[in-house]
Amino acid sequence: RLPLRWMAIVVVGFRCGLRIGAVHSLPLDPLRQDSTGQHTVVYRNRKLDREVALPVVHEDVVELIERQQGEVRSRFPDGCRWLFPRLTGNPDGQRHVPYPTLRGQLQEWLESCGIVDSTGAPAHVTFHQFRHTFGTRLIESGASEHLVQRLMDHRNARSTRGYAELSDQTKRKEFFKYTLSLIHIPSPRDRTRSRMPSSA
Repeated sequence: RLPLRWMAIVVVGFRCGLRIGAVHSLPLDPLRQDSTGQHTVVYRNRKLDREVALPVVHEDVVELIERQQGEVRSRFPDGCRWLFPRLTGNPDGQRHVPYPTLRGQLQEWLESCGIVDSTGAPAHVTFHQFRHTFGTRLIESGASEHLVQRLMDHRNARSTRGYAELSDQTKRKEFFKYTLSLIHIPSPRDRTRSRMPSSA
């Protein structure tokens, strides 16, 4: 089981589809409420140098962020800038956790879980794959490309189109499998049996 801070990073990345750079540099209080009173996560898109508010539809995201806030405030009673501060060499809480540390923790977790690929080798999983999964699931659930572009804060539609093309390939593959399951080509033995007279 992952410690709270690492679990929160993985869940926020997976549920919200954020780039890892946006996750590990989240401010201590990234939660806001939109005009409907629902939670959003506010983060900085460093690629486009702008602030983005992303709707939160999974309550476990809010719960983990609030629990992590409690941990940080307990560790840094005089204040801290970051939701995920660096654990060592950071007495004033002014440095967020570095990416190599996150990558190492993810790899350790995967190894401890015994997650392997189709060949039986240790699975290679990156934080960015969480973002790809987020985008693909949105497309496959019927979300428009424009909406996915807005939610993932892509600079242009070409990036979002890649998820739609991947979804199309998946649909074709699954439809092909389904079609084959409906087609029964009788074997020579089946045809022979069908011509045999009934014993009744």
